[in-house]
Amino acid sequence: MLKHSQTRFYSGICLVAILLLCNIALARDAVMFQADSGNSGYYDEDDLRKDAVLDWSYDIGAQSRSVPAVVDDVVYFGADDGYFYAIGIEQKNRLGRFRTNGKVESTPAINGKWVYLSSHDGYVYAVNMLDRQKLWRYKTGGLIQASPTLYDGQIYIGNLLGQVFAIDGRTGEKLWVFDAAGPVRATAAADDDMVVVATTKGMVFALDHKSGRQLWSYRAKKAVNGAPAISRGRVIFGSGDRSVYALNAEDGQMLWNFRLSGGVHTSPAAHKKAIVVGDDKGLVYGIDPKHGNKIWESRTFGGIEQSPIVSDDMVYVTSSDGNVYGFSIKDGSIKWQYRISSRNASGPALYDGKVYLTSGGKNSLVVLKGE
Repeated sequence: MLKHSQTRFYSGICLVAILLLCNIALARDAVMFQADSGNSGYYDEDDLRKDAVLDWSYDIGAQSRSVPAVVDDVVYFGADDGYFYAIGIEQKNRLGRFRTNGKVESTPAINGKWVYLSSHDGYVYAVNMLDRQKLWRYKTGGLIQASPTLYDGQIYIGNLLGQVFAIDGRTGEKLWVFDAAGPVRATAAADDDMVVVATTKGMVFALDHKSGRQLWSYRAKKAVNGAPAISRGRVIFGSGDRSVYALNAEDGQMLWNFRLSGGVHTSPAAHKKAIVVGDDKGLVYGIDPKHGNKIWESRTFGGIEQSPIVSDDMVYVTSSDGNVYGFSIKDGSIKWQYRISSRNASGPALYDGKVYLTSGGKNSLVVLKGE
């Protein structure tokens, strides 16, 4: 009898362990701004290599520059009408929407059934869009332009008052707050037990993800408005001082600095083949990740105001010239471009070989496929 009890006991432990591992796997597979918690911008999806054509679109009825997040055939994004939307890919229909009291320009962080989003109303929300349930909301007290970052079960986000919060993803309880002493527009990066945040005063801080204790800091010459990326032991970010920086993630020491023709206001995309970044002059660069040397340079005819993303062989960039571009990550050659006819479209997201974005003043969700 004792043997059977022990068997049930150990079987229960194994089941709990499996469930915990599943939860950990879900957290690691969560989808958010720039694809993951480190803001790498790398999408492990099929490339869109051929000429891009319109697959389908959805009329939002309001302006939107929210970069979509796509999970399990559902597209999630926000809009200027204060609503957050869930659109089904199969039927191209609205599955749900959630109202906030401010514009929703951010990209949600999605883990399983729970969607974490931020609004200009200063709140961070945890909602189940498909079941129309709200788990919690947390008031930061300042306007939020950044997207929430989910890492190790916690939400990290900054506001324009210069406060950076860690919030328990399950309960909505504040775990810690850090005073960055300057407005935080950029989405935080989190990886390797570290959170990296940047301010419009040019400061970049690395914080312990559990306690919020400052590990190191670095000052750029001008504002850092784009999200930093953590990749392969490096913290990479661009600044309005026309530079891209790569810092050692352990101590914040500069490894290399790359000069551009214009200022950088977006997040870099980090791939083992190249660090990809765009500037406000319309140039897109491929930079050697190890040494910071230029691999290639390509041109659009408008400023790069939205963060580029990468897949194994391609780079995807929205330009204020009204086009979305597909570049080769190897040499920067243009493989295709698609005319949106909107100068303020969102950055792209990649899912199942298709490019998703919102079209700004055209009030639409746009989905592109290869011809």
